[in-house]
Amino acid sequence: MVVFHCFASTLNFAFKVWDKGYFTSFTGIVTYPNAGDLREVVRNAPLDKIMIETDCPFLAPQKFRGKTNMPAYVVENAFEISKIRNLNVLDLEKFLERNSIRFFNLTS
Repeated sequence: MVVFHCFASTLNFAFKVWDKGYFTSFTGIVTYPNAGDLREVVRNAPLDKIMIETDCPFLAPQKFRGKTNMPAYVVENAFEISKIRNLNVLDLEKFLERNSIRFFNLTS
């Protein structure tokens, strides 16, 4: 399995990634006001192909911009993605959990 860590590319490239069955992982960049193109990627992403990450100590979500990123801030990425997708954050959490279990070959 392949994950595109800290995905920040174009929608066109994202479609190529997903077509190969790969995952895209999103950081705090998705919360930045000028990240409209990345939010469009998130809006189009297959829910079974997304992950979230902190990329600590870098790329803190907008709410903590300029500070050292912390693992606890990853929830801000989830909240933003759930808003973009018009999806309850708990429903998004289920997709993220399933995707992580599948990617890392874990048992639930």
